[in-house]
Amino acid sequence: MVGLLSVVCGGTLVATTPQSQKPAPPAPLSANALDFLVGSWQGTLTYLDPRDNKSRQTIKATLEVARVGEQLRYQLSSVDQNGAPTGGEPTVVSVGPADIVRFGKEDWRVVSTRRSAGRGSTEMRLGRTGIDTDRQARVERIYTRDGSTLRVRTEVLPDAQGPRMVRNDYVLTAVPAGVSSARAVSAVEGISADRLRDATALLQQFVAEGKIAGAVAAVARDGKLAYLEAVGVQDLASRSPMTDRSLFRIYSMTKPITAVAAMMLYEEGRFRLDDPVAKYIPQFAQVRVVSSPAAAPRPPTRPINIEDLFLHTSGLSHRTSDLYRTAQVRSRAIPMSTFIENLVRTPLMEDPGTRFRYSEATTVLGRLVEIWSGKPFDQFLDERLFRPLKMTDTVFTVEADRRARLATVYTPDQTGGLAATELETVPFTERPALFEGAVGLISTVPDYLRFSQMLINRGELDGARVLKPETVERMTANGLPEPILKDRGGSMGWGLANVNVLMDSTSPLFGEYGWDGTAGTIFWNDPARRTVTILMIQSSPPNPDDIRQKFKALVQAAVR
Repeated sequence: MVGLLSVVCGGTLVATTPQSQKPAPPAPLSANALDFLVGSWQGTLTYLDPRDNKSRQTIKATLEVARVGEQLRYQLSSVDQNGAPTGGEPTVVSVGPADIVRFGKEDWRVVSTRRSAGRGSTEMRLGRTGIDTDRQARVERIYTRDGSTLRVRTEVLPDAQGPRMVRNDYVLTAVPAGVSSARAVSAVEGISADRLRDATALLQQFVAEGKIAGAVAAVARDGKLAYLEAVGVQDLASRSPMTDRSLFRIYSMTKPITAVAAMMLYEEGRFRLDDPVAKYIPQFAQVRVVSSPAAAPRPPTRPINIEDLFLHTSGLSHRTSDLYRTAQVRSRAIPMSTFIENLVRTPLMEDPGTRFRYSEATTVLGRLVEIWSGKPFDQFLDERLFRPLKMTDTVFTVEADRRARLATVYTPDQTGGLAATELETVPFTERPALFEGAVGLISTVPDYLRFSQMLINRGELDGARVLKPETVERMTANGLPEPILKDRGGSMGWGLANVNVLMDSTSPLFGEYGWDGTAGTIFWNDPARRTVTILMIQSSPPNPDDIRQKFKALVQAAVR
């Protein structure tokens, strides 16, 4: 029988490798052989007790690797329980002759390398002989990068027959470019690390009480990541842990992305906000209004224009309304042409420009993006928005290589627990016929953090300019006319970016904007305090026991 080598990670046995299938020794190293380590990383460091190889202590850690000429500057730091960084003096790393890698004054020999172009993964195993627990032993350090995850593990082989012992195990995630990690995740000026730990405790309490399966949350200020935490599990059956790479159905948090895409084309002069929608989609000339059950259909007092679609003043209704459900207006199984036909044959709820009614208008905007750009909606988003912003995990379909990271949606069951539920007849693991600008995207917290930071930065992130500053300012200010704003309550406006805008000038959060999603995701941008806050769960209903308000209150208390 082939012997198996097991690795301990967070108390769980993971990836096992047959000892008889050791990879071949590598060829001499190129000067850039270690470039797969370059970047900013953050995550956890697990120490294992040498006496039993099981007991452990887990703390936060950061790693900064940068190329400086022919060498790498390598700085690995840990963070104590009080959030203070420890250690972490920079080390110069260079590729020596043949298969030697030099870390400062230590020479390590390359034992093996593995690369998978299809998966984008790299593994390098280094070895040296040294003193461990008062005896001579061989030490190996294994670097494994799989996409945006890096694992650095140190193993000790006391003798030829003895078992391997894991001394420490770093599991790190790439910090989104443009949102720097600082020296420690919680060490950001103007934000209390203690209060943010209270926010983590709240999320852990919700998991322990069975209100949610898990959550991922992030807070950034001035472009620096102050907080990135994952608690609980993605799936209660498999117990796969929630991580900052977990994928979420963001539903209506798709709308701000669609609005940005459309306004990119507005800046190019492809349309005017007062253009009738029928100018580009002729079927909209057929719409009729039925303002009460007894009323006969009639033409609207004016055409629906493009601005109505942004501001939800078109008279269209929501996918979950009784009217649209009865008329079967929307389904992920129908093509866009059928969706448009369904919309225009179903009467408007009121005349355009007379009331705010949250609706399917943003999916119509997505269709207009296709018409104005001459490209499929998903292709336009990928080329013009996701790639420039490096939003590598924001997609319409969860393909096979991502499915293990997709969190399950849960709803309360009759026993007080949670039951898995599917909100769509065409699940997000299947390619839809309808690419919806209103609700169609999957994303991660780090990806949406990049998008949100671009908005806080007034249209730019990491050297990529998406929109002009004045365009973002217009999009994130209230766009509703005074009578409609008053009907909405007066204190909460709505912007072209498809976001709520806080209008209460007496509030310390005046000017804050953001939006949420049907399955539990939400974001808030606070321009005055230059902060981004994101919380993602997968729950129906989306806000169990006011988790959003409770989490936000703790974050607000942390910002000084």
